[in-house]
Amino acid sequence: MSEPILNIRNATASLGEKSKDYWGHDFMNVIYDLVKAKNLSSQAPDKNLIENLLPINGAYSGYFSTKMEWEDPRDNKFYTDEWKRTNRDDEKDRLRAIRYMNEKIKDYNDWLEKEKRTKGIEEMLSWYEQPYYGEWLLNIYLTYPTIGTSEEIIPHRTIDNKFFYEKAIIMDSDNYFIRFNKSIYDYMMAMIGKDYRQIKDHLLYKPIIEYQNWFMKNGLIIDECKSMFDEYKKPKGLTDKDIEHNFIVRTVEKLKESKKSERELKKENFQLKNPAKTRLKEMIQNETIDTWIDTNCRMKNGKINMTALGKELRIDRKTAEKLLIELDVAYLLRPLHPKETGGKYKMIPVDKIKRLKS
Repeated sequence: MSEPILNIRNATASLGEKSKDYWGHDFMNVIYDLVKAKNLSSQAPDKNLIENLLPINGAYSGYFSTKMEWEDPRDNKFYTDEWKRTNRDDEKDRLRAIRYMNEKIKDYNDWLEKEKRTKGIEEMLSWYEQPYYGEWLLNIYLTYPTIGTSEEIIPHRTIDNKFFYEKAIIMDSDNYFIRFNKSIYDYMMAMIGKDYRQIKDHLLYKPIIEYQNWFMKNGLIIDECKSMFDEYKKPKGLTDKDIEHNFIVRTVEKLKESKKSERELKKENFQLKNPAKTRLKEMIQNETIDTWIDTNCRMKNGKINMTALGKELRIDRKTAEKLLIELDVAYLLRPLHPKETGGKYKMIPVDKIKRLKS
């Protein structure tokens, strides 16, 4: 169920110091983004998706490219800009370029709102509000759940948060993951209280267990770990180059790695879901399918034994026939004649070759 976001800005008189800290750093919107609560509406997120919250195991720059462009719908004029990047982004120049582009977009959006008020909404239905470029984008990769399963091959999110972005550009990955997860965990514990085990219907019950499992699996005592709010001192031996490699350079590597992993997992899932098709494709690639069919699935008269083929592949005969056609080996469906085999049949009855499994 989607619900409007509370306007906390107007309710600060009712907040305690901890709530103000977390609200000031926009923690709730980070959680909404991590669970895709705003996918259907940014104004009315699906807050119940919070129960799917998972720890992170990857954080990289949200800016794959330094180039930006935007086309003004009013006159189709293109605006472009680019910021400096050597081993890492020039942060001042990055913000300059983004804010320059967002000023152009804001000018258009302000114009659109004015036109709607003047001409009416129906008159302006063909015009759409333009999204702004995020100023603090991070690509976040999530862990796989330990409670239940996930249909996502590579759980990936994008967040736009100044607090977490500015921490990311000064930390190495390992320290960042620990502090990010501890920060979210502390926030959840502050909201639910220490007696959360008694209220399993609470939306944060599963997420808290997932975060506890993450720390446990990494051999960390969760109460001793530091959060983003604690002072950070760069570990001895850690150089700026290490941080740059983690944050900027590895963005490209992570994208390539994710695409490769996604392809491999899709292939594995296909093989698991389509074992018959996979088996036939392998034989076609190895050029052994003709011999296999002739040896295992031909009758004495040269006709293919579809029932035997189906049993070999553990599918019904009709599906087996469709697969041969789909894989462009329909010629195997033709009966063989003596003239094709040197004057005599080479086929052996299936039941004499081996006993078929039922």
